[in-house]
Order: sequence, then C-alpha cells, then structure tokens
Amino acid sequence: MLSDTLHITRAWPESYTVPLPDSIPAIKTVPTATDSIADFIILTLILLFFILAYRRIVEGIYYTAGAVFNLKKLLIIENQSNTKGSRDTLLLFSFLTAAFVLSDYNARYHFIENRLPVYLNFIFILLILGGYILFKIVSCTLLDWVNHTSVFKTLHKIGYTYTIWGFLTGLAGLIVFLIFPQIGSGPVGIYTGICALAAFSLYFIRGYQLIIANRFSHFFWILYLCTFEFLPVLLTAFMALSS
Repeated sequence: MLSDTLHITRAWPESYTVPLPDSIPAIKTVPTATDSIADFIILTLILLFFILAYRRIVEGIYYTAGAVFNLKKLLIIENQSNTKGSRDTLLLFSFLTAAFVLSDYNARYHFIENRLPVYLNFIFILLILGGYILFKIVSCTLLDWVNHTSVFKTLHKIGYTYTIWGFLTGLAGLIVFLIFPQIGSGPVGIYTGICALAAFSLYFIRGYQLIIANRFSHFFWILYLCTFEFLPVLLTAFMALSS
C-alpha cells in the first residue's frame, strides 16, 4: 500500500499536498482588484482621520487611561466637554480601526462565514456598532426619564471608556497575529477574550458602584445588565456566527 502511494505521488505530484500547521490558518480568499482598491480607500480615510485628530486621540488615551481604575475621574470626563470630546474621538477611531482589522481578517480566513469583502464587512460592523449605541442611548434616556434621574446616561457614557480599552488591548493582539501568524490564532483568541472580560469586569464594578450609590437595588442592576448589556451582544453574536 505504501509503495503504491509513493508511485502515485511521483506520477502525479499535484495529488499530494502538505497540510499547513494548525498555527497558520490558510488564506481562503484572494482579494480582487476592486476589493483591494476599496480596502486602500478605507485605510487611507482611517489614516487621514488619525492625522487630523491625533491630538484629540492622544488626549483621549491620556484621560481614559487615568480614569480606568478611578470612578471620580470617570465622572470628571463626563462633566467636561473637552475631555469628553477627546474620549469620544478616541472611541470613534477605535471603532474604525477595529472594524477594518476584523473585516480584513474575516475576508481572508472566514471565521464568520458570510463571504463578504472587506469593505462590506467594514460597513456591516459599523452599522451594528452604531445601532447598538443608538439602542443604548434611547434605552438609557427612557430609564432616566422613568426614574427621574440621569444615572443611566452617565453609566452608558462611562462604558465608552472601558469599551475603548477593551478594543485597544484586543486590537493589539489581532495586529500582532496579522504580522506574526505563526504564533497561532488560539493564543490570540484567548488574549482577546481576556481583554474583553477584564474591560467588562471593570465596567461592572464601576456601574455597580454608581447604581447602588443612587439607591437602586441589586436586582435592578442585574436586570439592567441582562436586558441592556448581555442580551443585545448575545443576539448580535448569534446572528453573525449563524450567517
């Protein structure tokens, strides 16, 4: 049997392929010329945005880094238009960059089997993020109106800070993987998950402090998390992975 296999591979070398190591995923799609031009335009626009807003972005990193572990500084960001503007600019840049990196990775390796080119994935991700933020704004506004408070708008806004650091730290892992794919997607996935979990854990702690300080019950806090934090994310992930 072995000798027959050797004869076949010698007569027809194309019939035998060496499998790629598990640590280096095979690229499943080669981008077309149109896709490459669209990707170049998107990347150019992101770089142009960074050049025009780099001072705001740097300020946003400085302000949010100092507020990640300090609730008082988180609240100061929300009460000052300048620091809040820098934070929001950094958030937008984080969304744009993360959307492009995820879209490029998915177009090459199809970890979500939607078979869309980079620019369509990019638009799709931004629409999802924009829709989720709009949903949170409307929901928190209604909760504030019903309960005669402003705590939920504040809670939503401080979530931006932890979203930024979850994105930036996770994005660093994805960029490292794209540059050095031999390290394997497994460690990068674990690292990205840890970053997201750490960011949400900090948000959970600060949100809990804010809610309890405003005399809401523990049950209300759990109900808020399940309805406005967990459920939308789980539904979005389910639809994306099942598409």
